[in-house]
Amino acid sequence: MDDRLALVPVESLGLLLPADLDRMRAALVATRSDRTRQAYQWAWESWIVWARSRGLPSESLTAEAVGAFLLEQLESGRWNLRSVNVARSGLAWVARHTPQEAPFTSSPLFADLLEGARRMYARAPRRARAITPADVHALLSVLDSSSWVRSAFLVGLITGMRSAELLAIRRGDLAAVQLGYEITIRRSKTDQRGFGRVCIVPRSPRPEVCAVVALEARLLSVADDPEARVWPYTGQALRKACAVACRRAGIAPTSPHGMRAGFDTLAVEGGARLDRIREQTGQSVNTIAEYIRVADRWKDSAAARVVAQLVTS
Repeated sequence: MDDRLALVPVESLGLLLPADLDRMRAALVATRSDRTRQAYQWAWESWIVWARSRGLPSESLTAEAVGAFLLEQLESGRWNLRSVNVARSGLAWVARHTPQEAPFTSSPLFADLLEGARRMYARAPRRARAITPADVHALLSVLDSSSWVRSAFLVGLITGMRSAELLAIRRGDLAAVQLGYEITIRRSKTDQRGFGRVCIVPRSPRPEVCAVVALEARLLSVADDPEARVWPYTGQALRKACAVACRRAGIAPTSPHGMRAGFDTLAVEGGARLDRIREQTGQSVNTIAEYIRVADRWKDSAAARVVAQLVTS
């Protein structure tokens, strides 16, 4: 299972060359991203360990066995519902590309077990706190002008990108224009086929909060190669740097995800249309609604408008 192709073995029909089989395996692997395949492999290996501990054949994924496996993980607290959904998809995907049997995928019993699990173990999702303008100024006050974190923070906030998209940017993806920069996102979580989209980074009249100024300062440290990554760091490094900056600034902790939520919230409060937000972030309208945080629930609230109507009627 160490080899990523081992998740999707293709059996030879006797008429195919090894190179034919390798190409087929590579194409099957490409149907999922690296991170998704890693999650699926984790689910498959977890299932094998559990099945062996019960003396069950791991090759037969019955509704009863898979249901018991997933419910045990939930009850123990090792997994949450999101993990269960990933595992369910992973087991079904592996079974579809291997000689395994997976009757659980079409079983009404399994569907009912999953629905019951959702009701029993549902928890309010933990959502990253949205960055506010006050947070931005506090963070910038503790981040050095030459820090890679400062440029990543400002560009990430102004573009509303996912951290994976931000850290994948290469010098050749940047195009300087009169009003700032246009950044081509080659591929993303919701664009696995690589159609691409373009984000803009507008220039600010205030240099101390200008993402363009921070980006150009960062580019001085980037190799003059179109394929050179602007921020050659991991998502974990960015999250850790963000947490450290929050502590230094004395503000409540947030994360790169909080920058994305902050973008959506500030854009909506500033009057931006949802279709223009979607154009910048690549999110669906429903996802944008989930990301919007109410910074001040008393400001322009629906309840206050009802009170006003009663007063004036």
